[in-house]
Amino acid sequence: MDMIPDKDEVITALEEIIREKQNEIEHLRAALEKVVVAGNHLVDVIGVRHPAAGTTHDYVLMYYGPGNKYDVWCCWNTIMEARAALEEK
Repeated sequence: MDMIPDKDEVITALEEIIREKQNEIEHLRAALEKVVVAGNHLVDVIGVRHPAAGTTHDYVLMYYGPGNKYDVWCCWNTIMEARAALEEK
């Protein structure tokens, strides 16, 4: 016969899960910050006067043409989107 767990045991277990998830979130936040810092270095490739984050890929492809600058801008843009999502929280 299954026993119904004591409410204090359930609360303690849930608190532990919450602590683990908070630690995981902080770890991921710190990792994303490192990626953002790395993204700042991509400006060395795409130039200081580059299309803004969120610009359409079609426009950026016309701006740079196919090649490394377009590819690096796509990486940089994705990093900036992740950063914006983090700041929304």
